[in-house]
Amino acid sequence: MPPLYGEGCNAFIRLQLEILNQTDDETIFAWELLNPTLGRGLLAYSPKKFEGCGKFKRGAIDPDRQPPLMTSRGLRMELLIFQKSDSNNAVFDEAQSHRHYSLSTVEPLAPLNCTLGDTGLFLSLLLWQSPAG
Repeated sequence: MPPLYGEGCNAFIRLQLEILNQTDDETIFAWELLNPTLGRGLLAYSPKKFEGCGKFKRGAIDPDRQPPLMTSRGLRMELLIFQKSDSNNAVFDEAQSHRHYSLSTVEPLAPLNCTLGDTGLFLSLLLWQSPAG
């Protein structure tokens, strides 16, 4: 990947996009976001966001899923979507900080082909509709 002069923080985004073009490894989405309200999308904007996330590894909850694809309209992924029910208490365990978030009944989850070590727990994306959407 050739360096581009003056690219700044976009260089790391471009590196992740190049990795996505070469592999279907969804652990690239396993980075730590300390404040969910400050989300910037599926790709990390700094290598520091991967600190403490080394326990994630490839898994196969959806082995026939097509790999993510960058198009002119953005990142395209086909994901399974599960609706959390009232009877379940969803728990989000960040790699080392072990913070837990309780989810409401209206927030769907999309599990990735990525597990937390050998626990069998799949990393999932929490989906919500933006207020402008």
